[in-house]
Amino acid sequence: MDQVGVTDFTADKTSAKADGIEAITYTATVKKNGVAQANVPVTFSIVSGTATLGANSARTDGNGKATVTLKSATPGQVVVSAKTAEMTSPLNASAVIFVDQTKASITEIKADKTTAKADGSDAITYTVRVMKEGAPVVDQKVTFSKDFGTLNKTEATTDQNGYATVKLSSNTPGKAIVSAKVSGVGTEVKATTVEFFAPLSIDGDKVTVIGTGITGALPKNWLQYGQVKLQATGGNGKYTWKSSNTKIASVDNSGVITLNEKGSATITVVSGDNQSATYTINAPGSIVIAVDKNTRVTYFDAENKCKTNSANLAQSKELLANIYSTWGAANKYPYYSGSKSLTAWIKQSSSEQSSGVSSTYDLVTKNQLINVGVNNKNAFSVCVK
Repeated sequence: MDQVGVTDFTADKTSAKADGIEAITYTATVKKNGVAQANVPVTFSIVSGTATLGANSARTDGNGKATVTLKSATPGQVVVSAKTAEMTSPLNASAVIFVDQTKASITEIKADKTTAKADGSDAITYTVRVMKEGAPVVDQKVTFSKDFGTLNKTEATTDQNGYATVKLSSNTPGKAIVSAKVSGVGTEVKATTVEFFAPLSIDGDKVTVIGTGITGALPKNWLQYGQVKLQATGGNGKYTWKSSNTKIASVDNSGVITLNEKGSATITVVSGDNQSATYTINAPGSIVIAVDKNTRVTYFDAENKCKTNSANLAQSKELLANIYSTWGAANKYPYYSGSKSLTAWIKQSSSEQSSGVSSTYDLVTKNQLINVGVNNKNAFSVCVK
């Protein structure tokens, strides 16, 4: 059950005059299981900076919203938090800035995104605005600094609207804070923390066969409904998977692929920081399918069922033995989990035809038999496409 907690906490503006009169109004939204909660006490606190709250707490209205005002007579940046009794930690609002409007002052600092790839080229753009007496300041020099990563420049000049921009990139994963200040004003303002993540990728040589635990490239011959697990690295570690063609290959939320039919498909993984990577599944040389895994049939019935499915009986014991070696026992996979045996007929040789017998191979037990009567229901309809 979800807690009664603050799900959103925002200010109505990014800056105000540091005159002790102009106020910034914060609104906290309280929900439980997505439903707004009325009459819930919300506690407000100043996390950093010098300012005064209009109240230390407030109760939510019928829409689940509680408000509080903030004023300051001291120029600088302020962070305010909100918390309900059930929350283990408070939720911080974005920093606001109180400014001395008699001087050219930074009234906002924004990043165009909160995450980027740590590849040295994906950059986060920071924009600051400089105002004085309510009007934008043109040609004002702004100095930037950072605690991580690389800035494309450390100084920028404001345009006709008072804006100046810089870009931050990094070759290594990590968190960064960019700060900015203008000459003549002692106040330094800081942007929200951003994070660089390693580029997201899927290693095509680290595909793990579930039934054997062996890791390598995807096998070229498949067992229908066999499963493999892909390994994603990079991003923020929270992954969502999808398949371009679930009839061929489906994928679950942990990157485990089930091979459903012969063909090709593309698997895409998306990380929580909005990176994406793909893995292409190429059609196999062959796929062993169990047309019927529950009912044993004669050799000829199995042969006919295979032909109906555009397939054939296995041409040799070696083919089935290789499938077992590659994929492990068939009943290690969910589709075959209830099968204690999956005996397959093997295509008759000319000598076997004259004797009315054939051979079989069990994809669960590895049991091999010769001289099996073809007119008796001794094996399942297992085919090769």
